[in-house]
Formats: sequence, structure tokens, C-alpha cells
Amino acid sequence: MIAVVELKALLDVVIASLLAGVGVTGMFALVIFSATRAAELQRDGAWAGAGVMGLIAVVGLLLCIAVVVLGIQLMASKD
Repeated sequence: MIAVVELKALLDVVIASLLAGVGVTGMFALVIFSATRAAELQRDGAWAGAGVMGLIAVVGLLLCIAVVVLGIQLMASKD
């Protein structure tokens, strides 16, 4: 038997996987950076900056969680 591979579909999967992997990793790096920067700013007494950086960290973390949940949902769907 000869296995037939659709190159366009395979290429689409590879590109989507790379983009998702780099995107989630970059988002989580932003979460870590923002959380540590918020702690530094709070320690220095810059409460407004600490609040903004903390908000960025929380929003980024929620986005990371949402992307992971969406990925699991898409993999588990029966389409």
C-alpha cells in the first residue's frame, strides 16, 4: 500500500503548531516578566506601575489558559 500524504494539509498543521507554540511561549514569558516587574515596582513604592504590570500579568495568564483550553477542545472535537 502506498500512503498518500496531503502536503498542503501537513504544511498547515506544521505552521499552526509552530505559531501556537511560539505564541503561547511568548505570552507566558510576558506573564513572568510582568509579574516580576510588578513585584519590583511594588517594592520600590511605584504602586501605579505595579498595578499596571500586575494587570498585564493576570490578563496574559488568562489568555494562556484560554489558548490551552481551546487547543484541548479542538483536539477532542470529533470533526
